[in-house]
Amino acid sequence: MTEILGGSDVRASTQTIAKHIEDNKYSLHGLKWFTSAIDSDITFTLAKIENADGKIDDAPTLFFIKIRNENGSLNKINPIRLKDKMGTRQVIIVLFKQSKFTNI
Repeated sequence: MTEILGGSDVRASTQTIAKHIEDNKYSLHGLKWFTSAIDSDITFTLAKIENADGKIDDAPTLFFIKIRNENGSLNKINPIRLKDKMGTRQVIIVLFKQSKFTNI
């Protein structure tokens, strides 16, 4: 998955925020494009961690995401719309909102 802004400057373009929940679990908040393999079981994405003092790390951190829960429903991933893109006709925009994902 990639940020809506995209581009080669990953540090600057990562806008998704990760809020610590417990242990190595975080809640991700932001918008992402599924750029390929939208039917996969897992994905990896980047987010900047919000520290306990409210400050946000400058460098992004990698997160492992299970796309679906045990019952087969989306894992608190909210598809917003399809992006009509040359070469890839149906790229999904997703919204992360209070989703539990694992920091790698």
